[in-house]
Amino acid sequence: MSITRNYCFMIEMLKKNRFVRFLFSGGISTFINYTLTIALIFFKLNHVVAVSLAWLCATSVNFFLQKNVTFQTKLSSTPHVRFTFFIIWGFANLIITASALDQLIRRDIPYWIADLFILGVLAITNFFVYKHIIYKDSLAK
Repeated sequence: MSITRNYCFMIEMLKKNRFVRFLFSGGISTFINYTLTIALIFFKLNHVVAVSLAWLCATSVNFFLQKNVTFQTKLSSTPHVRFTFFIIWGFANLIITASALDQLIRRDIPYWIADLFILGVLAITNFFVYKHIIYKDSLAK
């Protein structure tokens, strides 16, 4: 009974809370990124190529999920422009993450703590960038 109640609660949170949908969509994209990277490296693909292909796939899935699940946006006649902004913001995230991680590790903060901190800051930042810039014409409540 408790499992069913918790499941129903989680479904209701996904339906009603845009930030929860954002985290859910981002989690799926992150899972795809890591899984695909590991699989491609396992099959002896060059690690730089593997990471790049996995990032591109995960970013494409993330764009689709953010558009359709999180913000439920009906894009204008120029979805390629939105996707381009999404990719540019993804590169900006990569640069921010690498720079911040480097600075925090140089200050003797353990990698995993630095990475979690950056992940949290970027999750909140990304939500507002997506909401107010990339998907600003969202029709969802």
